[in-house]
Amino acid sequence: MNSVFKPALFFLVCMFYGQMTIAGSIECRGHIIEDGTLEPVLKSSVRRHCGKPESEGFDSDIYKMPNGTRIMVRYNASNNVEVIEEVSEE
Repeated sequence: MNSVFKPALFFLVCMFYGQMTIAGSIECRGHIIEDGTLEPVLKSSVRRHCGKPESEGFDSDIYKMPNGTRIMVRYNASNNVEVIEEVSEE
């Protein structure tokens, strides 16, 4: 198999097996939510696709992914996604 197609195949396989994360993104129930997009993504949209977060803050939510990683989604004053990043266990 051509080495160019291996990363694409890996990505497609991951998409079919639950939630996944890529730097600056979170995938919930088939929806990929990214930070830094031209079209703002609202907190309500993240919660609709990802469900209730493990931890809720004034300007951030933390989601525990099926693989055990914890992802923090930070919001700006307009409740738009600002940053999505992996956080360490506390």
